[in-house]
Amino acid sequence: MDPVTKTLFTPFEPLLGAGVFAGARWHAGLTRGMVLQQNFKPFAAELSDKGLVATPELPVEGDFLQGFVLLQKNADEARYEVARVLKLLKENGVIAIAGANDAGGRRAKKILKDFGVADVQELAANHARVAWGVKVGENDAVKEALEKGALRLAETGFVSQPGLFAWDRIDKGSEILAACLPDDLSGNGADFGCGYGFLSRHVLQKYEIRNFYCFDADHRAVQACRENLKDIKTKVNYAWEDLARAVPVRDLDFIVMNPPFHEGKKTDSDIGKQFIETASRSLRQGGQLWMVANAGLPYESVLGALFASHEKITEKNGFKVFRAVR
Repeated sequence: MDPVTKTLFTPFEPLLGAGVFAGARWHAGLTRGMVLQQNFKPFAAELSDKGLVATPELPVEGDFLQGFVLLQKNADEARYEVARVLKLLKENGVIAIAGANDAGGRRAKKILKDFGVADVQELAANHARVAWGVKVGENDAVKEALEKGALRLAETGFVSQPGLFAWDRIDKGSEILAACLPDDLSGNGADFGCGYGFLSRHVLQKYEIRNFYCFDADHRAVQACRENLKDIKTKVNYAWEDLARAVPVRDLDFIVMNPPFHEGKKTDSDIGKQFIETASRSLRQGGQLWMVANAGLPYESVLGALFASHEKITEKNGFKVFRAVR
């Protein structure tokens, strides 16, 4: 069990009952009567494996007696999720929020007080903190949090949302990869880990593509990507997928990707290697993978094992770009 989730529910054990849980992770006390929201596909799959159902979005309206939130590290994202759950509660409903001490937990009590929650209490355990209290209305701080944390137009000119990877900037690795792509990409392609759609938009504006696929494990990223490509004439398919577990498409002519290098307890190159394995199974014979990675991550061996050929196109500014042929 995730230690922060354990801490979140400590004041409410042994009976949790019904309610709404944002950022849900598995806990032995969860019941099917609780609405579970999880926008990250691997964590949603973990709940599914335990016989529970998680949806990627919170309900639009609600009248719950209990609300729970696992805080995310991004402050605007964390306050946004707490504000959304608070709006779903009945007056005098109980809200509890928790985070790791080094990822937002120390501000849990302050968030509730800022939002006008009454009778706020706090408990520290498992290198995390949980704060809880009673809803007694909604103040201007709740409204501000809902605006700052929502899907919106960022200064980059792309629709994005706090909490997404590089949400308010153009990622340098993706920018370097875009500059390295050849002049002749065509056919059926995909962006593995599309994020809010920077690489996808670059590809679809530069090349004549027959079909294109945008995959990401973060449901919010898929939504943002869809918004950023809505004026593109090419047929684009969007899917919420964990590319470390699934092979959602076959016989592609090319794939572009800037794979993540951390997920929960998995670190370093594990996730990137799984992305490469999925890419090799998704490409046709002779299909091309174009990928960028942090310069220190050792992907050469897995590329050599799974592809007929591979080469490093460039290495600069802490990143390296590879081209691999299936």
